[in-house]
Amino acid sequence: MIMHAPRTAAYAPDFRHVRDGVVSVVMDRFLETYGAPTSAAPQGFTELGYLAANPDVESEVHAGLWDSGYQHYAARGRPEGRPLLPGDGPTARTIKAGAA
Repeated sequence: MIMHAPRTAAYAPDFRHVRDGVVSVVMDRFLETYGAPTSAAPQGFTELGYLAANPDVESEVHAGLWDSGYQHYAARGRPEGRPLLPGDGPTARTIKAGAA
């Protein structure tokens, strides 16, 4: 794909480094071709925020039922319409971690 693009479109001004947007497209096509899931977390998703908004999920993660809050979100939270952040605003923990 990079080989078929004009150099000015695919490469940075130094013509040695591929532009970030091109890398993203190539990676997406690679993942689509080889069957890897390409769904990304929604904008604003943070692990701490999701767990703070869903304490039952946090308990399940700590118990080892899920590898992460995101794993739960992708499998069940999104279809259930679970909140990404606590309804009463960010917690001190999420603010301190920069996840708010």
